Amino acid sequence: MNAHKKLNRLALSLFALGMLSACGGGGGDSPPPPPPTPPAPAGSITLTGVVARGAALAGASVAVTCATGTGTATTNANGSYSLSIAGGALPCVLKATSSDSSLRLHSVAPAGAAASVTANVTPLTELVVARLTGADPAAYVAGVSASALAATATASAVAAAQASVASTLSAGGLNTASAGDFISSPLVAAVAGTAGNPHDQVLDALNAQLGTAGTTLAALTTTIAAGNTAPPSGGGTTGTSEAATLPADLLLKPKAANCASLASGRYRLVKVAPSTSGTVTSLGLLDLNASTLTFSETANPSETFTIAPNGNCRYRFASGAAGEFDLTVSPAGVMVARALIGGDDDTVAVSARGTTRMIVFLPVQTVAVADLAGTWNTLGWVRDGSTYRVDAPTVTVASSGAITSLKCSGASAFTPESGCATETALLPAFSANSAGGFNLTSTNPADPFTDRAFAYRAGNGDLMGMFLSADGSIGFFTKVRTLALPAVGTVTAGWSVDLRVSGLAADPVYGRTHTVVSVNAAAGTLLNSARNDSTLVSTPQTIEYNVSRNGYTRRVAGPATLSDGSSIVVRERYALPLRGIGLTVYHLPANTGSGASSNALFGLSAARQP
Repeated sequence: MNAHKKLNRLALSLFALGMLSACGGGGGDSPPPPPPTPPAPAGSITLTGVVARGAALAGASVAVTCATGTGTATTNANGSYSLSIAGGALPCVLKATSSDSSLRLHSVAPAGAAASVTANVTPLTELVVARLTGADPAAYVAGVSASALAATATASAVAAAQASVASTLSAGGLNTASAGDFISSPLVAAVAGTAGNPHDQVLDALNAQLGTAGTTLAALTTTIAAGNTAPPSGGGTTGTSEAATLPADLLLKPKAANCASLASGRYRLVKVAPSTSGTVTSLGLLDLNASTLTFSETANPSETFTIAPNGNCRYRFASGAAGEFDLTVSPAGVMVARALIGGDDDTVAVSARGTTRMIVFLPVQTVAVADLAGTWNTLGWVRDGSTYRVDAPTVTVASSGAITSLKCSGASAFTPESGCATETALLPAFSANSAGGFNLTSTNPADPFTDRAFAYRAGNGDLMGMFLSADGSIGFFTKVRTLALPAVGTVTAGWSVDLRVSGLAADPVYGRTHTVVSVNAAAGTLLNSARNDSTLVSTPQTIEYNVSRNGYTRRVAGPATLSDGSSIVVRERYALPLRGIGLTVYHLPANTGSGASSNALFGLSAARQP
């Protein structure tokens, strides 16, 4: 076999398988002594620490607000400060402002009985405050009340927030163990002629990694505040922003030159294809070097292949026939591909080999079963005999993973809940799978099965989920919510991958650009101009929001005149936007006449990026 054919076969087989720079370093020097502090009066508290971004922040002003009392100080040449607050009481929050006012950092001194505490102020403590409060640290510190501070900054909550930040940074490739406690461990900041200690070196490493990843401390802080991992107290979160962004761990990783949301890391391949047996096998794991656009098989790193840009955040095989692979990346880092399944792929059924399928690439995350608790909208393409049909149940999941309510099973998204039966008995349950993700296991002895499911938390804190059955059925879910109508003039664009009732992705990936022309808030509708990005012809469309069930949209069927003067009949289409992900799941019911093959479609659209 020649090299080109070998590489081509390998690529097909694999896809079928599946801030500022700081000074100094070194040294374990003892911390320099803080400025002399006058004897504290009885009943007072004393705070000492170091303000640094890696390099010491000399001459920085430090303002402290406590549950009782306030105080100020100025850092000396090595960034250290000390102050006492007569009659003061913990907990406290701190704000440090550099001498030129270009940098503000925040920290917290948790509740406790000690009269003297250490509270460093660094980028690491900035992240802890963001995680602890779920808010912008500057806004939180500026507006916090004594009662809110006492309720939030407990010792256990601060410790849990720090552990969460450390875990997130570790997932992004930064080990913070040598820093110890971000708030209270000794910190020797680098100054001219004095090297920083290991705590300081972690700050240096964080600054360097932010630069390499092409992001900022502000962006990382915002993402951590949004709840990109489970909050310290456990349980899931719902993001407060519709924006689709990368989670914090991927923000810290190198990105592709032509796509800010394609980050190095491990990805799980979910192939919409029947598996080889009664268990789900049509999965895979790949590791991506985004800088070189090179994938390697996780289980066999020597097996590699490369992709090439095909537009911003869109890719093809660097070597191989045209049309074998077309991949798009959402703003939150989830990828959707139309790909030819390898003829030798033994993870899929024989009938699926050599056919074009949809493959979803999810960045690998650890999501707890408890985070699935809540009520979810779903939209799926489920196998029914030899063909597929749509399914859009509303599902309620307990923190244990048990599904406690299933409404509208077998229905479309435009069947109102009031018109659906509600099932509460013998429902399946989620449980952790040791290989990652979840099992979704039947509790009905008459219908035994075990599906696989996976979840992904975006940068705004929202979760999306998907499941895959052994027969190739697939479904997506997002928390139930009321969709807001966009403003007039809003422009969105996306790349779409369609599935036919056969389960095949027979049609090429296509692009559409949508512009909101008018909005009728009272009716919950908008008029949209949808441009075909190949022909540049636009179609007027009426879109209904939250019809029948909250969280779904419906495109109204009917005659329309296109921008080139021709006429068509617009097809009905309903869709489920996956909040925070930049993906929309959709279904077009069949509109063919009697005796014709069904032309119903199911698909995924990834928001196109500039």
